[in-house]
Amino acid sequence: MNPAVGIQSFIEFIIKSLAREPDQAFVVHETIDNRVVFTIEVAEADIDRLMGKEGRGIAAIRHLSYAAAAMHDFGVEVRLTGEKKQPKRFASSGRRDVRRDHR
Repeated sequence: MNPAVGIQSFIEFIIKSLAREPDQAFVVHETIDNRVVFTIEVAEADIDRLMGKEGRGIAAIRHLSYAAAAMHDFGVEVRLTGEKKQPKRFASSGRRDVRRDHR
């Protein structure tokens, strides 16, 4: 399975679980500039519910997506249609975190 499709299914599972109208919630993905862009579309009534307090809900979804993409060594961007303010940093660089042993 394509890793992007797996991450898309994961995001859809989360948003359909949170949405009051799950039949109107879906995710599409496209590749732009060596990065996979996931666009989340939900009913207008569910946007605030998905955002959560101070944007923590959508931030958590973004962080989980970044972590899943890092495992497959590519960058992602998660967009929510209808979101008033986009985050400053959209995506991971696609590079793995290399930790050095400091002895």
